[in-house]
Amino acid sequence: MKRILNHISGDRPVWAIATLLAIFSFLPVYSSSSNLAYLYGNGNTLGYIFKHLIHLFLGFSIMYGAHKIPYNYFKGISLLMIPSNKKYIANQENINKYTYSKQRNTFLDCSYEDIMRIEQPTHFKPISEELPNTEFPKSDDISIDHSKPICIYNYYNLDPKWRTEIDANRILLLEPSVFKEYPIGNKAMDFMISLSKNIPSIKVYVGEFEEIIKKDSIVYFKEHPLNYNYKGNEDSRDWISSVNGYYPSFFGFWNKAKKDKKFQSQ
Repeated sequence: MKRILNHISGDRPVWAIATLLAIFSFLPVYSSSSNLAYLYGNGNTLGYIFKHLIHLFLGFSIMYGAHKIPYNYFKGISLLMIPSNKKYIANQENINKYTYSKQRNTFLDCSYEDIMRIEQPTHFKPISEELPNTEFPKSDDISIDHSKPICIYNYYNLDPKWRTEIDANRILLLEPSVFKEYPIGNKAMDFMISLSKNIPSIKVYVGEFEEIIKKDSIVYFKEHPLNYNYKGNEDSRDWISSVNGYYPSFFGFWNKAKKDKKFQSQ
């Protein structure tokens, strides 16, 4: 039995429901075939039951074969099976319909025919080919207690509940080399600084990681692709649940995630 289940993927509840329906289907088949057996045969209903069993076997064989085919191969077939292949364009009417809003008199508030000929609004056209320069705040006066570990925060980690159980130096690190490649505006910078105030005793430092960290320092930081130059103890980033691996469908993953203790505790 386990060997069979190991070859079955997809949503297990769907397979269970189909199996239960197949089992209970023998009752109406037996009930209706008894009359036919006495009217047109010798009263034996096994022939009808066996015929129904063959139909179920063929049906489950088709189901098993179909669920082994990657879903993206069905994309072309779906265009033939759907009676209407109407294209939906994001004009204001559709945006209002599917987002339950009531906006009017926008540049998208026009028909399908007009929106295909609409020119790009002037305020959407680029006004500068150069990336904006990030304006940094002043660094705080930092006095690091090297007898304590250092928790590094940055633009991608401002979790006020991260490692609160330890007494540590908490530094919001703003590396110019990172913001040169990925600049942000003044509003984004102000928003980050205001969020960092939720972290007790945090200090802002504008500079590179190597400039503030000594070799013998105990450092903690959270995983992120731009933290490739950090050295120390890397903590995993926050995930919605601890479920991982490949799932052929979203609901296959979602059903597992909903049962996860980490997801239920949030």
